Amino acid sequence: MKLRLQRMATRLVRLPAFWVVGGLLLVTAIVNVHAIPVASQSHASNASAIATPLDQSVLKATQREGTTLTNVRGHFENSGDRIRFVNVHSGTTYVCLENLPLQQIMQSTSKSITSNEWIIRGYLTEFDGTNFLLIDRSIRAR
Repeated sequence: MKLRLQRMATRLVRLPAFWVVGGLLLVTAIVNVHAIPVASQSHASNASAIATPLDQSVLKATQREGTTLTNVRGHFENSGDRIRFVNVHSGTTYVCLENLPLQQIMQSTSKSITSNEWIIRGYLTEFDGTNFLLIDRSIRAR
């Protein structure tokens, strides 16, 4: 019986399908290990950080790619060479991506002394844990 099992194992190892399936399982395991989110780089070296749940503030800080913001009231601020939109109600800040609607807002804001609050519609993108706002439409708030 033992000899029979050894022969079956030898035949199995010689089959190409054995190596293909084994390779796929190994790649899947590696990809899944690297997909585990880590709260910060300081926790990345800790093996125990992988087992602990992420802080809820970290999860809520970044919204998912493609999220639509509709009728959001806020104002724009210059931040170095970028422009940021600050939501009046939640205080959330988004770095704006440069496009024609943003250019029109900035031109209108620089010419006017009235309220700097706007109601915008736009889409969020996500890069390196930071949300960016692509403005689609804007109306000056009254």
